Amino acid sequence: MNAFKTATLLSFVSMASASAAIITPAFPMIQKAWGLSNNQLSALVSIFLLGYLLGQWIYGPLANRFGRIQALKIGFILNVIGLIFSYLSAEFSIYSLFLASRLLTALGASAGLVCTFVLLNEYFEPAKSKMLFPFIVLSFTLGIGLSTFLGGLLSQYFSWPVVFIPLLIQGLLSIAVLRIFPETLRQAQPISISHVLSGYGSALRSKKLISYAFWVGYVSCFSYGYSTIAPQVTHSWFGLSAGAYGTFSLINMVGMFLGSFIATWLLKHFKSKGIIIFSGIGMMLILLGMSWLHACHHLSVLGFFIFAGCLYLISSFIFPAASHVASNAIPNKANASGAMNGINLGLAVLSLTLMGLLPASLFMGFLLILLILGAIGLLLLL
Repeated sequence: MNAFKTATLLSFVSMASASAAIITPAFPMIQKAWGLSNNQLSALVSIFLLGYLLGQWIYGPLANRFGRIQALKIGFILNVIGLIFSYLSAEFSIYSLFLASRLLTALGASAGLVCTFVLLNEYFEPAKSKMLFPFIVLSFTLGIGLSTFLGGLLSQYFSWPVVFIPLLIQGLLSIAVLRIFPETLRQAQPISISHVLSGYGSALRSKKLISYAFWVGYVSCFSYGYSTIAPQVTHSWFGLSAGAYGTFSLINMVGMFLGSFIATWLLKHFKSKGIIIFSGIGMMLILLGMSWLHACHHLSVLGFFIFAGCLYLISSFIFPAASHVASNAIPNKANASGAMNGINLGLAVLSLTLMGLLPASLFMGFLLILLILGAIGLLLLL
């Protein structure tokens, strides 16, 4: 497979994440315009993650029945429909329709994550596919980083509903380019409740899959949790505008960009388990340091984003190491990918829900959840 096809395939992974990130700089605007509480604002992220989560369990069976490419096409069409209604409901301030549209968008875009993992493991030999997994982080870097930057500029200088236009263009182009990819499904499997449950039951009985998928979920808890709290925290603490937030967020992009290349070297020289353990401990120590500086009133806006950039750097080591092991933990790659990402997004939904319910500030709730999940993840690897 040539470089263009590989890069295009990798871009599908971050489609949903880019869609989630692009509206985050506008959260203070959305909260003020619609009179939302912090919990209602968190619901905008939670409803998206719910659709993302449901998609992880749906596209595995669809990919096994109709083929990986056809499953992608179904998902991408739903994504485009969801984006059209997201724009219209935002433009006309219909909150309930906006929530439903975000759910549909996430449900469609989630096909990119599930099916890309399957195709990477089926297009390439195991040694080659392992070296491509850090570039999944690069895809997230470009998708999340550029969409956050673009979302900040569009929200500040135009109007925040406009952010859905570039996503719509991306969605239409993704549908058009699917024809260049060959199908890898060799034997179609029936879609029945018993067959699907049996396949996922086999996946969830794998301790290796669960242990490493948990760490994939840990990275998502950090990423989506940060995307939820950071616009509000930086607006409250430092008075940042949407445009300034998007610009400072490029520091996070630099962290992820560097992390994807360092991860390639780490995977060549160290075992995945060791990379995850040391990186997980490192993330928790940075979070504690960040919290201590804030408590001492020594945390500046630049310091906040440098800390965040370091967290994104280290999380970029965890994601490829954990996702490669988890997605290859059982022979059926579609079920492995679906189960892995189901655990992944399930943890993210749970953490965001708890973050909104804890009797603490958003930042302290975010910190507490990541420390607890990190400790659980370390125990699972022992």
